[in-house]
Amino acid sequence: MDETFYSQKGPVFRVVYDSFDVLKYTQIMKVKVPTNIRLNNLKIWVTTYNITRNELNLAKTKIPFTINASPFMLVLNGKNRKVVFKANSATLTPINTISLKGNITLITKTTTKLGDSAQLSLEGDMLIFSCGDQKIALKF
Repeated sequence: MDETFYSQKGPVFRVVYDSFDVLKYTQIMKVKVPTNIRLNNLKIWVTTYNITRNELNLAKTKIPFTINASPFMLVLNGKNRKVVFKANSATLTPINTISLKGNITLITKTTTKLGDSAQLSLEGDMLIFSCGDQKIALKF
């Protein structure tokens, strides 16, 4: 899949993955509903300056399932800089946090290896990256 989503200002994010597998189903009224999905080779590009307050609030909506991705890449394109997060795997939980695992890399003007465990979460209009006792806040 290769899909780009737009706001009134222009492209907001692009999602690309090679394939997906359903890891777990839950039966609701005799219908099997996927509750845990793995996306293979997930890449997400976000154009941060095109995100409206409405899209930012929508991104905070709790989802009724878990998404696993392996490998994972998130690219944040701002007006003045670009930030890339890479990891061997990632899990998007129903509370809208992304847990990164394995060979986590932060790329800005330089490349920094950050270890094997980190977390991304939205707080207000900030994306918070937590790795051990370090925190980085990126404003939308």
